[in-house]
Amino acid sequence: MLSKHTSKLKMAEIIGSKLNISKKKAEFFCQLYKPEIVINELDVQVGRVRLLRKQSEAVHIQREKFTFAPTRPSSVLIEQLAVCVSKGEPVLLVGETGTGKTSTVQYLAHITGHRLRVVNMNQQSDTADLLGGYKPVDRKLIWLPLWEAFEELFAQTFSKKQNFTFLGHIQTCYRQKRWQDLLRLMQHVHKSAVNKDEKESETGLLLKEKWEAFGLRLNHAQQQMKMTENALLFAFVEGTLAQVVKKGEWILLDEINLAAPETLECLSGLLEGSSGSLVLLDRGDTEPLVRHPDFRLFACMNPATDVGKRNLPPGIRNR
Repeated sequence: MLSKHTSKLKMAEIIGSKLNISKKKAEFFCQLYKPEIVINELDVQVGRVRLLRKQSEAVHIQREKFTFAPTRPSSVLIEQLAVCVSKGEPVLLVGETGTGKTSTVQYLAHITGHRLRVVNMNQQSDTADLLGGYKPVDRKLIWLPLWEAFEELFAQTFSKKQNFTFLGHIQTCYRQKRWQDLLRLMQHVHKSAVNKDEKESETGLLLKEKWEAFGLRLNHAQQQMKMTENALLFAFVEGTLAQVVKKGEWILLDEINLAAPETLECLSGLLEGSSGSLVLLDRGDTEPLVRHPDFRLFACMNPATDVGKRNLPPGIRNR
């Protein structure tokens, strides 16, 4: 952390002598050591760290060419980031504009196959941007997750081939915004799925539970439709941070020191440790969101030496 190079070397030699590391070796680690980045099929080796690569269809689509020059400083930084990722530590990178803070995190996410969301913070950033809030929405937004969940359950319970026309009909209802018809069709299938005589196997019982939970969601949507027949529809739209915590993606908060301290306050629960999470109080939740084990948080900022740039609140910085 020392900024003066000479004092850094002196300190390294003193620490090295206590750990039986020779003066030459300490000098090598401070000035010449360059970790090697090896990308294999299943994992990525960065110096002393091995990270598993995420294998999923969505990731394979994003494998476009990414230009990155592994110079000594950038390789050392990637190794430090990789250690933090493997230990589940949140990371704060501080440096001048254009020193490659954001691109290094993007490159690490790219080679390990994780989806990285970048949020640019500013003075107008609000907690609603990160956590979410009530917004006027199109009815499609209510029906889209229901339709997706229905298709998934349908494929597990019935044959897709035999019901091809029926599924096409449901798709047409969604496209043409015939919500009442869509609801009736879904309720009909839900009824026959719940009453279906399954063998008392574990999968059969599990499917029945899933259909019952889906039935509750359908009833909720029906109530919503009745209440807002001619009115403007409001629904809770989750913010980027809330989505990422649940899905297990990575998030990078750029220019984090520009955001107001009140906005950053929502991060303190998330930074408590590897089990820390968020509670969406605006939605009326009392339980925290279930945090995905793959979720990682990165933040970047410029040093507070420029006009309009300020230091992070000590509470957040310490975490």
